[in-house]
Amino acid sequence: MPGDVRPATLARESHIKPADASAAGHVHGTQPVPQKATPPISKAHKAYQTEKKRDKADESTAEDLLPKNPVVACVGQSVDEVLSLLEMAGLSFVAVVDEQHTFRGVFMKEQFLQYAFEDHKTKAALLKMKVENFLTPARTSVDVGSDLVGLVRQFANVPEVWLPVFDLENTKFFGLLTQKDLLLHLHKNRGLDVWI
Repeated sequence: MPGDVRPATLARESHIKPADASAAGHVHGTQPVPQKATPPISKAHKAYQTEKKRDKADESTAEDLLPKNPVVACVGQSVDEVLSLLEMAGLSFVAVVDEQHTFRGVFMKEQFLQYAFEDHKTKAALLKMKVENFLTPARTSVDVGSDLVGLVRQFANVPEVWLPVFDLENTKFFGLLTQKDLLLHLHKNRGLDVWI
């Protein structure tokens, strides 16, 4: 009789302890529900959060990237003097300013040597000439408050590896920012994935 089956079934299942309930459920093809279901954080998400924090923390401007003790040459100096200055500083180019510290251009060693080789004048005579005779003008300049993104874009649009840094009125010269200074900063603070 059906009435005889039901008590027997209940009797058989009543021996299952609460601790075995999940195991019993697994036998019947159901998955046990975890008590604390926390979604795992992927590596990509972690990397994104790290990069986001980095970007937020790195609010450097053009002024922050300028050398603390910049090397400059002055109008009126001879080419020979400026070449000696470059050799001592380990540089291949230098900003040239006048007495009011107004930016006049950049003296580039390689360009001068090329000119000296091509010109009919003797090298000795050229070395005695004033540095302002061999200046390369700036195609564009950088605002002193420019952020890293703006600096990367500007360097990507000029053939030179340097940019003069001015204030908003484009009157006060702060220094010469080089592509090398920018790349070193990006490498140190953001990693190798940032490039120009």
